[in-house]
Amino acid sequence: MSDRSKWIAVVAVGIMMLTACGEKREMTFESFVTQALRSLYIDNDYNSYMKCVDYGMELDSVQQKVVETMYRQFTDKVKRQHGGVLEVSVESVETLGDSMTSFVHYQVIYADSTRESSMLKVVSDGEGWRIKSRN
Repeated sequence: MSDRSKWIAVVAVGIMMLTACGEKREMTFESFVTQALRSLYIDNDYNSYMKCVDYGMELDSVQQKVVETMYRQFTDKVKRQHGGVLEVSVESVETLGDSMTSFVHYQVIYADSTRESSMLKVVSDGEGWRIKSRN
């Protein structure tokens, strides 16, 4: 891959990251979840991931810094223990009867070949989706 091709790819990914959660109406549910997980696990783009999460309240600037620091510590721990993340993939989606709440089961594949399954609760506000940080 030439340097120019790499540069174009980086710019394209950057543009996707900037619009990942801000334009929820135009994203499918699957692409919202995939992009949010990629933001946290692979790209370490904490601000994009934070925009995808419903914390149950508005965060002030101090709270935002605390949450960002927690995400940073989490990804630093993953890098130390597993060498980073190679892939994050959605395994299944379980939608509740109200169609406003879904449980997303996903798998993380680490650089050391370790696999881990986890789950997210995702809610709809009628216009888009948000990852629920609390039940």
